[in-house]
Amino acid sequence: MPHLKSGKIKAIGVGGDSRRSILLQLPNFAEQGIAGYNVKNWFGIVAPARTQNVILHKLVDVIAKIQVQP
Repeated sequence: MPHLKSGKIKAIGVGGDSRRSILLQLPNFAEQGIAGYNVKNWFGIVAPARTQNVILHKLVDVIAKIQVQP
């Protein structure tokens, strides 16, 4: 919420079947015409600005290996 309030990021929709009490002004994706989009969990990977490409590529490789594990 601090990043939304500061304007650092912009929310485009709620990935669920209803609006969230903390973001009542933000419509879910179904309300925006995107039927069947019902995601309740997500994650993000971030790195500092100007992180070396070799490090970023290593992160991508490791994350890709993790994602295909059962």
